Amino acid sequence: MLQTGWVAAVAAVLALGSSLWNHNFLSEDYVVRAWVVLTGGAMAVFAARERARSILVTARFALLSAVAAVAEDAVTLREAVDRLSDIVVPAIADQCTFDVVTDGRLQRVAVRIDGPDAAEQEDFLRGRVLPTPRLGLGSRLAVAAEQPQLFTADDDLLVRSADGPPDLAGLRRLGLRTVSVLPLRARRRAVGALTLGTSNASGRSFTADDSAFHVVLAGRVALALDNAGLDVELRAAERQLAVALGRLDEAIAITDPEGSVVYANRAALNLLGIEDEETLYAGGALDEAARFTVYDEHGTVVVPDAFPWRVLARGRESAAPLLVRAVDRDDGSERWLVLKASPILADDGELARIVTVAEDITAVKTGELRARLLADASAVLTSSMNYERTLQRVAEMAVPDLADWCGVILPDERGFVRTVAVAHSDPAKVHFARELAARYPERADSLIGAAAVIRDGVAQVVNDVTDDLLAAAAQDDEHLRLIRELGISAGLTVPMTTAGKVVGALSLVSAESGRRFGKGDVELASELARRAGTAVENARLFTERSQINAALQRGLLPPDLPQVPGWSATPRYRPAGAVNDVGGDFYDLFETTAGWLAVMGDVTGHGAQAARLTAVARFALRAVAELTGDPLAAIRQLNSMLLDEPELSLVTLACILLGPSGEDGSAQVHVVRCGHPAPLRRSGDEVTELGEIGPIVGAFAEARWRATTETLQAGDGLLLYTDGVTDLTGADERFGAARLASAFAAGRIDPGETVARIGGKLAAFRVGPQRDDEALLALRLDPQA
Repeated sequence: MLQTGWVAAVAAVLALGSSLWNHNFLSEDYVVRAWVVLTGGAMAVFAARERARSILVTARFALLSAVAAVAEDAVTLREAVDRLSDIVVPAIADQCTFDVVTDGRLQRVAVRIDGPDAAEQEDFLRGRVLPTPRLGLGSRLAVAAEQPQLFTADDDLLVRSADGPPDLAGLRRLGLRTVSVLPLRARRRAVGALTLGTSNASGRSFTADDSAFHVVLAGRVALALDNAGLDVELRAAERQLAVALGRLDEAIAITDPEGSVVYANRAALNLLGIEDEETLYAGGALDEAARFTVYDEHGTVVVPDAFPWRVLARGRESAAPLLVRAVDRDDGSERWLVLKASPILADDGELARIVTVAEDITAVKTGELRARLLADASAVLTSSMNYERTLQRVAEMAVPDLADWCGVILPDERGFVRTVAVAHSDPAKVHFARELAARYPERADSLIGAAAVIRDGVAQVVNDVTDDLLAAAAQDDEHLRLIRELGISAGLTVPMTTAGKVVGALSLVSAESGRRFGKGDVELASELARRAGTAVENARLFTERSQINAALQRGLLPPDLPQVPGWSATPRYRPAGAVNDVGGDFYDLFETTAGWLAVMGDVTGHGAQAARLTAVARFALRAVAELTGDPLAAIRQLNSMLLDEPELSLVTLACILLGPSGEDGSAQVHVVRCGHPAPLRRSGDEVTELGEIGPIVGAFAEARWRATTETLQAGDGLLLYTDGVTDLTGADERFGAARLASAFAAGRIDPGETVARIGGKLAAFRVGPQRDDEALLALRLDPQA
């Protein structure tokens, strides 16, 4: 268009010049016509220039629009660079290079040249070392300084822009005329640099106006490259996230606000029992895809609206975690899950996605329930010698955590087995079960059910109770009808054993929950039954021994001590008087769940009453300590029992819980004293007292005791004794604690030699008749072989 303007101007000049040889030169008519011609020519030139500018602006706008289209499209970085190169060459430049920041470094990723030798020249530029910032030229400086650069290409520029000896011949072949180097920045970070060049072949040169446009162009190009880079990063992040989430043990699902699943990791698919993601995505909402009946920790069915993702979908900003027990409707297995949900909000603040995490805490919860149930059951079983009442409480503890029903069955003298305890969450069903058991008692020689378990001592597990099994167990049609009303789906019956014999059976039954019993259930039920069996047997023993004084006295003679791994032990017992075979002093050494417990006690008085209290003390301590492994719990239980005695009944005790040997041969012991003389420890030739004195057992309802811990080295010895030893009278004085310690310190630390040596000292010191029982129990932590 500028050429058109110039043609008009030349024509006007020629027209006016032709008047020089015309007759009307400088006439009025000539002046008017000259003014019109000059004005028209000037306007033509101006119009041509403006139209050319308009075309240039339009072209530049179109170019920027094309670059913007690249920025908006989801393309890879390679595609973006190729498309941008096609846009700028040859539209505004004869050649271009793209240098992109990758991993913190500027790397050349594309070269585009327009011309006959383009391929050769592009290869040359791709192999060029980028100009260094210190030379003040090139893309590195543009990126570092965040400033565009415009150069006129000459040999001096080519020399200064090279690292090392310049290849002037190669650079000259490029035919560069002007060069514009533009930093590319997007979102406040460097993306790279764009270098534009004009060549001598085209004759184009960049002007200051072009440079200003290049700055605008660079902004659009930077955004396009950044978007492409973000797309690459996003895809990589998605892949990495999928891999990371896929390796997690927690089940993770992402849903839309309507509950439809848009993502689920492998753990979620496994939890839901779904083979592939497409099946889940086609299955609808998350809670509709599950195959579980869900209960809270109290056994109440959880309604779908209570699920955390449902809470968020209703517009709540947050949802509290939900602990549930999920029972699989297909196979009856159960899992404990913690359900958590978090919202993902869109830019406008609306709910876009919901992330749900299901943490499987079955192992933790099962262990917690097991420990709590066993601890509570042990406390109940040792709280009373009325075993039927305590067994009923134990049965109630098992419901609903272990089963829908729990029953305890014991044999009787008539050849039947009878249900002494039954529990269900519905009291009406408990009454129904009791009436059913009373109406149809089970014979002890029955081939199935609790009778068979009691007789054979082998647990029975049936996870698919069919109608044929019910018919086999029923005694008549009416019995079968009543059994069917219970809705039994699975059953587990384990023997209650103690001291190697079966004393009864514990039965767990699944009905409305549909759960099944696994290996862990069998183990837990067996342990609970064993403790219940021990309580039953201890209660029976206590009852029998409390009824017959003579048999009690004879039976209370200290038994032979068991072999304790890593320890040696020897007792010495000498009752006072010729009439009583058993006095008020006693000792014991038995295994508990926490280690071996050595006990030395002294009951007030002598005779039958003392023997009876000795029985109470010994068997109560043994029963509670065996079940709990806690000497303090045993002492508290004995204290409660003695306070219930019609007469004041006092017992002093010294208890030492023996720990196992460590790798260095040492062992820890825990000492409790209840108004009793302090146990002695011998290490080498040094003898010290152990334990912190506490109240006498049976004296105060609110009494408290404390265990102290000591570390023994291999070869160290312990000595427990009663006050009959230190109170032994001689010619002028008592034997006393100092003589006992001296006798203990003399000779070898050997339990047998120790009690023999101290016994000899006592016999030599004694003057007159023995007035009190004498009891010693010597122990030694054996050196490791």
